[in-house]
Amino acid sequence: FGGTDEDYAYCIQQTPDSSYVIAGKAKSYGKGEEDMFVFRVSATGDSLWLKTYGNALSDMARHIELTADGGYIVSGSSRDTTSQNFEMALLKLNANGDTLWTKHYYESLNSFGYSAEQTSDLGYIFCGFYEDSTSFQTILRDIFVVKTDSLGNELWRVSGAGVNSDGVMLHSIKETNDGHYIAAGTNDIMYV
Repeated sequence: FGGTDEDYAYCIQQTPDSSYVIAGKAKSYGKGEEDMFVFRVSATGDSLWLKTYGNALSDMARHIELTADGGYIVSGSSRDTTSQNFEMALLKLNANGDTLWTKHYYESLNSFGYSAEQTSDLGYIFCGFYEDSTSFQTILRDIFVVKTDSLGNELWRVSGAGVNSDGVMLHSIKETNDGHYIAAGTNDIMYV
């Protein structure tokens, strides 16, 4: 399915009709250095459609989930054309891969998005990490979680895990049965 340049698939989900939707980043397609891509294939692997999203710089989709309306929520990162910094990016797509809305969230220097899912209130919970700099040569990383409404408008955020948390990066988040959230990520030790 790839083109003539470097293309990466990071996430795959099966759809109710037994086809598959795949998200990642592509250098072969799109208008930027790297673009988010989503493509859908039939149950037998035939290409149904391929779409790219992003600006003239770097964009990357890390995760895709099906939503209650039959569309998709795509999470990842996008490099801002003005500041040149990365921001967490959340895209809502319809069933044909057309963009309904795009939102960006950032904290400090660079923010990288990983996983998002639709919540019981039909909003979204989105996690990743941000980078901050205490000096020219020191980059610190810490958690970044954003809760949105159904249109991607931010309701609240959590950034920073506290003392001795440098290097903590969240990669996955889920709503629990009691309406809270659980997240997993990496550091020198595993956090849950």
